[in-house]
This record gives sequence, C-alpha cells and structure tokens, in this order.
Amino acid sequence: MASSFKALFFFSLLPSLLLVSTHRYHPLDPLTPSELSQVQTIIKGSRPNPHHNLTFQYVGLDEPDKKAIQSWLSNPLSENPPRRAFIIARINQKSHELIVDLSRNVTVSDKVYEGAGYPMLTFEEQIAADKLPFTYPPFVASISKRGLKLEEVVCGSFTVGWYGEKKMRAQRIVRVMCYYLDGTVNFNNLILAYT
Repeated sequence: MASSFKALFFFSLLPSLLLVSTHRYHPLDPLTPSELSQVQTIIKGSRPNPHHNLTFQYVGLDEPDKKAIQSWLSNPLSENPPRRAFIIARINQKSHELIVDLSRNVTVSDKVYEGAGYPMLTFEEQIAADKLPFTYPPFVASISKRGLKLEEVVCGSFTVGWYGEKKMRAQRIVRVMCYYLDGTVNFNNLILAYT
C-alpha cells in the first residue's frame, strides 16, 4: 500500500518536474543572480592588476536586437539569443562601458567613457558622502551653536546633475543635505545644504 502511494505521488509530481527542468527564459528576462556573479567574476578576472580600484555603478541585460527577438518569438523552441550584460563601472577613476558575453565568459567591449558627467553613486559612495558633514568642524560647530543634538542630524547625498559644462571636472560634486529629526522618524527642518 505504501509503495503504491509513493508511485502515485511520484507520477502526480512528474509533469511539474518536467516543466521546471525544461523552462526556458525569455531573451528579455533580467539577469539572474548567478549571471550577476558571473559578470563580476569575468570583469575582475580580465583586469591585469588584482588591486585595481573597481566599482560597479550599473549591471543589466544588454538586450538582443529586435530582429533576434522577433526570430525567437516566431519559434520559441529555437535557441535563445546569447545572453550579454551591459556594465557601467569605475576602474581606477575612469568610467568604463563594458559588454560581457555570458555564454562565452568574455568581455567583448570595454570602452573608456570620455564624455562629460559621471555614473550614478554607489551605495558605498553615498554612505561616505553622508558622513562627511560630521567630520567638518564648522558644520559640527553650527549644530552646537543652535543648541541641537548632533545625533539627531541625518544627512543625505545627491548628485547635482550635469548642465552642459564644456569641460569635465576632475572630481565629482555631490550635494549633501542635512535634516533634524527632533525626536521623530520624520525629517523636520533642513539645517544646512552645501556642496
């Protein structure tokens, strides 16, 4: 009786197991966590100096062209177009636009971006910028002078944008805006905004 129940249970699950194992991804599906790890491994492995300064500002799918998608849609059982990733990275203080072919594990394009502007801030860069006011003695003194508690001050960093300057600056400019909590979780008054 127990063995017939096990057989019945197995055969009832078999169709769903087959569906899971044969599931095919749509060519426009976002990169999977394993593909994101693969991108990191490929980029780090392609650098001659393992101690280079590397940050990933953006990693996403490099979408196949429309013709490849239409071809796949006309025959979804055909092989998917190659999966590629588009990356914006800062490597040794230079912005790079990279394309990685995930099926071949190679970087197919690495273009140093010489245009004006910078990529978005990473989480680590935002945290570092948010801490800067607390290391600036005039800022700390202004908080004390107003009779406010330094531990109630919260700062946030924001990029200032690019407004068509002809010459690119050597360093980024970030606006740091600080707020006073005043015992609540809500930001109350803007205390200081500086660049």
